Amino acid sequence: MWKALYPCFVGVVSGLIMGCSSDGNEMTRGDFCDSWAERACTKDVASICQAKSQEDCQATQAKFCIGIVPETFTADAAKACLDAVKDAYSDADLTRAELDTVLRLGPPCDALAKGASLGGGKCEADDDCETASGYRCVIKGGKQTGSCEVPEVVDPGLKCSAPEQVCTEGFFCNGTNCVEALAVGESCVNHAECGPLGFCSGGACADRFELNDECSSDEQCASGICYAGSTKACVDRVRLSPAEPLCKQLR
Repeated sequence: MWKALYPCFVGVVSGLIMGCSSDGNEMTRGDFCDSWAERACTKDVASICQAKSQEDCQATQAKFCIGIVPETFTADAAKACLDAVKDAYSDADLTRAELDTVLRLGPPCDALAKGASLGGGKCEADDDCETASGYRCVIKGGKQTGSCEVPEVVDPGLKCSAPEQVCTEGFFCNGTNCVEALAVGESCVNHAECGPLGFCSGGACADRFELNDECSSDEQCASGICYAGSTKACVDRVRLSPAEPLCKQLR
């Protein structure tokens, strides 16, 4: 209803979303990333990261944004995402959830894709689906691909054979029922089988790494963030400073 009343956003003062392109059409992917960069690169952030100028910071951050926002971009969830980006950088101290948002398009920036399928289509990641309409890539245990569905959460022990059914945290769907996550050392095909405390490594579940442990992927970290600093390590927050690698995207 809200979208129907306001088919595009019109920015009239600093801080409002520029939701329409210059020709009057809905916000494009480029428009969105320009707005993202404006919210990330405040005067304070540009100064902390020692950017030559706020404009340089915005140009670099817009380029980073283009690199992570799906080509199938839709503006339906743009406002919530841009508000979250602004909040994340407002104090120059990014928590785990904020890092997930600005580096990995975590919530609420996980609904920016039109996707190739509304429902039932084959997928390997959420971006293959119409995330703006609530569809996600549901992958059952023992599978490496899934289908685009609006997830329906199922309690432990209950049947989960329907394509849209997913299990509560700590459990996974073995194709029939929601069963307890596999223990360390048990054979696995995907990370979901190993639960929130484990990940699938070389065909077997392993414990997730602790803070400051070296890593190569987010799934390896208990914090959910494998961050490229002087080395790639598990972190749960980052405070901006001139020496902080995140500032390379902000100068």
